[in-house]
Amino acid sequence: TSDKLYVNFLEVPNIENPKVPIFALGRCYSMSDPRYKRHGLSVRIYKSKNAPASQATLFAYIFLNGINWVSKDPVDLITRIPPRHGDEDRLEVYLNRIKELRGSGDKSENAIISTSSLICTSDYPKLHYGLKAIERREAVRNVFEASGEVHDKSVVVIEDVTTTGATMYEAISTLQNAGARQVIPIAIAFHPMNITLSGTEEVNIKIEGGS
Repeated sequence: TSDKLYVNFLEVPNIENPKVPIFALGRCYSMSDPRYKRHGLSVRIYKSKNAPASQATLFAYIFLNGINWVSKDPVDLITRIPPRHGDEDRLEVYLNRIKELRGSGDKSENAIISTSSLICTSDYPKLHYGLKAIERREAVRNVFEASGEVHDKSVVVIEDVTTTGATMYEAISTLQNAGARQVIPIAIAFHPMNITLSGTEEVNIKIEGGS
């Protein structure tokens, strides 16, 4: 549609690598939170967990506009946080939709859309909410591998929800170690798990399109 959606992108500080903040489209509330049913983005995110295609158009527009806002220059490659072994690659549908919807003038116009450039090579336990931030980080250390395709490229890595940032931190580190010139991490939402981060910057952007 031609609806205009006004959204807030958050710049979430990266504790491990302050020069690479994580960008997110605001807050995500868990289903047990009383605010959940009144929070449209949270409802859409949890619907997407079981049916990624149902939110693909809206989320792709959000990612496209986020890339346009965050990056000063055209990006070379877009990938996603890879799934654990045996899990569905839910984020692949968003990459495919980004490829279909991007247009002339977008920073992602000529970017390679790739799932093979960042893969999971070691199994790790599900990151449930009972784990502390340091436990989540250690659980995913050295579980990803990046291909030579990312060398000397500006790489966007997408995720649906970031909580402690564990998988994003590992993806950033893996891509940088593989020679990526720049890494831009973008998530649909930030679920802080009662962690207070100072320096979070909120920016309003306008999304053209959606569903």
